[in-house]
Amino acid sequence: RSVRDGSAGDVDIFLESLKTREQLRESQAKLQAHEKGTRAREFEVADLKRRIEEAQQTARDKIQKLQQKIRTLVDENGELKEGNEMKSLTIESLRRGQKELQERATSLEKHRERLREVVDHLAGQLATKDASLR
Repeated sequence: RSVRDGSAGDVDIFLESLKTREQLRESQAKLQAHEKGTRAREFEVADLKRRIEEAQQTARDKIQKLQQKIRTLVDENGELKEGNEMKSLTIESLRRGQKELQERATSLEKHRERLREVVDHLAGQLATKDASLR
């Protein structure tokens, strides 16, 4: 009986050992999954930080450009600059606009002429068909 008790005790110890090993494996698997999730979150955080830095830099660049534009339009006293500089900008802008309008008008005139040719051609065909029907 003591041999059986000893063997039964060994079996119990062995079974307990198996349970402990299985629990250890499960714990290791959970730990690995947790570490993997942590690394993924760390990557997401790093990516978000990078995006925030890029957005901040873009905002700083835009602010700097706006400040430069303000400096070109406003003098040291905060008054709008007038005179030759602003007038030349306006004149140049008007010239560009006039040139663009002239190009558009020329283009429209060409299209109008082409449409006139098509209408004349269709009218001629219609007259020919009308004459042949009579």
